[in-house]
Amino acid sequence: MADPRDPRQMSFHELPGGARLVVQPAPTGGTSFAASYLGPAGSGFDPRGQEGLAEITAETLLAGTTGSNRPQLFRRLDRLGGALTVSTDPEVVHLRLTGPAEESYRLLELMAEVLQAPRFEPDEFDRIRRELAEARLREHRIASLRAEAELRHRLFPVGHPYRETGTGTDRSLARIRPADLHSFYRRHYSGRGAAVAITHPGPVEPVVRALSELFDHWPAQRPPGRLKFPAPRAAPGGPRRIPLPGQSQVEIRIGSASFPRSSPFYPAGELADELLGARPVLSRLFQVIREREGLVYHASSHLTALAGGGYWELQAGTAPRHAAKVLRLLESEVERLASELPTEAELARIRESAIGEIPLGLETATTAHEWAVEVARFGLPETHLIGWPDRIRAVSAAQLREAWQTGFAQAPRAAVLAGPIP
Repeated sequence: MADPRDPRQMSFHELPGGARLVVQPAPTGGTSFAASYLGPAGSGFDPRGQEGLAEITAETLLAGTTGSNRPQLFRRLDRLGGALTVSTDPEVVHLRLTGPAEESYRLLELMAEVLQAPRFEPDEFDRIRRELAEARLREHRIASLRAEAELRHRLFPVGHPYRETGTGTDRSLARIRPADLHSFYRRHYSGRGAAVAITHPGPVEPVVRALSELFDHWPAQRPPGRLKFPAPRAAPGGPRRIPLPGQSQVEIRIGSASFPRSSPFYPAGELADELLGARPVLSRLFQVIREREGLVYHASSHLTALAGGGYWELQAGTAPRHAAKVLRLLESEVERLASELPTEAELARIRESAIGEIPLGLETATTAHEWAVEVARFGLPETHLIGWPDRIRAVSAAQLREAWQTGFAQAPRAAVLAGPIP
C-alpha cells in the first residue's frame, strides 16, 4: 500500500474551472509549503509584433490586485511570511508561492487574488515595460545572454515559439498598450489548460477543499489555441561571431533543436546531459576542457525538454586567445559521444549520481515541489517519481548514445561566439 505521506506519491484532482491539481505530501517534519500555478501564457503566445506582452502581463500579476496596490500586496505577503514569484518560458507562465504551512490558507487566498483580480494599473504597466526594455539591453550587451539569444535565432525560424527570449524589441514593446494586457489576460489566464501543484504537510482533503473554494470563480473558458512549431533549421554557414569589446571573456554556445519531455529518448537524454556537462565535477566537458586543458572558466551542457519540443546547448567561457581551440574541443566531445559508447563504469557513476540527487531533493517542501511542478506541467503519472530511478537504471550505454545522436549530434546545429573577439 502506498504511503500517504511519501512525497514521491502524488494525487490528482480537478479544480473549478477545469485546472488540473497535483497534491504532493511535504517531507516528514516539514513546516512549510509551496504552490504553483502553470498556465498557457508563455512568451511563445506573444502576438506577432507585440513580443514581450506575455512577460509584461506576468509581471503585472505582482504589481497589485483590485484590493491591494503593489506595496500593500507585498506587506501582506511579508506579514504572513510568504514569497511570491513569477516567470515565463516559451510555453507557460509559472506563479510560485512559498511560506509557512500554518499560514497556507491565507497565503493561497492571496495567490488566488493575484491570479483572479490583477490591478493592471497604468503606472505599473509603464514601469514594467521600462524594466523589460532594460533587460533587453542587457541581453544585447552581455556576452553570455547575447550568445544564447543569437543561438536560438539560428536554430529556430521566425514564428517558432522557442526563437525569442520574451523580452521583445524596442518596436514591439512600444506597440503594447494597457488594453493589450487585459486582452491577453482574458485569453490565457483561466482554469482549462492550466495546472496547479501544491506541496503541503497537511492532509490531502482539506488542501483540495481549500483550493476548490478559492478557485470557485475561476473562469472556465476554452484555453488558447495550441502553439505551432515550424520545423527547426539551423542557419547555414560557420559559427556566428559577435564582437563585444569590453567583456572579460568569450562565451561559446553550440546548440541544436531537440526532443520534447514526452519523448521515449528523454531518460537516456537526461543521462547524456549529465555525462557531458550538467554535473560539473563528473562531466566530460569539465574534466577535459577545464581540468585537463585548463582553457575555460566554465563548461556545461543543458538539455531543455518542453511540451512541444526542446533544445540542447553546450556552453563554455574562455579567454579570447583560446576561443578557437575551445570550440574545436566542444565539437570533438560532440562527435566522441556520438561515435563511442561510454564505459559501463562511467555510465554507472553518472547514473547513481543522478539517482542519489532524488532523496536530497526531497528534504524540504521547496525542493520537493520541483517534482510536483514537473508532474503537473507535463502530465506525468502520479507515481512518476517512484518509478524514475528504475527508468534511469534501465538506460544502457547504447541507448544513451542513441539519445545523444537523435537529440543533438545528428540534428542541424549552430554555433555562436560572443565577446572580445579579435
